[in-house]
Amino acid sequence: ENPFSLSDDALKNLLKAFKNWFNENDEERKYSEDQRKIREDLKETFLNEEYILNKPDEELIQELFKYPQKLEGPVGIKLGIPRISDELSNIKSAITRNK
Repeated sequence: ENPFSLSDDALKNLLKAFKNWFNENDEERKYSEDQRKIREDLKETFLNEEYILNKPDEELIQELFKYPQKLEGPVGIKLGIPRISDELSNIKSAITRNK
């Protein structure tokens, strides 16, 4: 059942128009690709138990410190190196426990 208040034909036209717009808009395609790369990187690093457990602590601290800069919007996460260092064992535990 169609959850939209559009007819199937109108929805098809809308999706076709979006696809055309997206394919013609280099900035939007680049944005989409950049976001895909960020997601892949996150899966390979901070969501990867082996990576977390084997990464030297100082390198992991630096990466955790830099991560919020990749996020969009009003993130407002203010994690300094001392706080990350003090909480590193808790961070590792939280990430690896939820595998």
